[in-house]
Amino acid sequence: MATTQFTDSNFTYKFAYETALASTTVQNITSGAATVYNIFVDNLTAGGTQTVVYLKLYDTLPNGGIDPGSTSPDYIFKIPTDVVTTLSFPGGLSFSTGLSMRCVKEKGTGGTTAPDTSVLIHIMYK
Repeated sequence: MATTQFTDSNFTYKFAYETALASTTVQNITSGAATVYNIFVDNLTAGGTQTVVYLKLYDTLPNGGIDPGSTSPDYIFKIPTDVVTTLSFPGGLSFSTGLSMRCVKEKGTGGTTAPDTSVLIHIMYK
């Protein structure tokens, strides 16, 4: 798992890139409050066997204590097998404290099983 943030004073939007989102929560990827406009998800198999995965988003800072098995996500998105897709939010999804996220095989609040292969995530936010 490696997260990269791209910010530039010439652009009004910021970008975050996560190379291998899995069951471990990436906390506060936006470094504070943010509005998310697009999430690009690459759930291709990359030589392995991939399954349906669930992208779970939380409005929580690192010290907020996300418990992957019991903290309710603010948003859950089902990502089909072997797809590259973009989730677009023209009005934006607001995160008042910071965007944290993880990706697992189980739907709902619970679930801690990591995807079979790496899931790539690109986020465009302000």
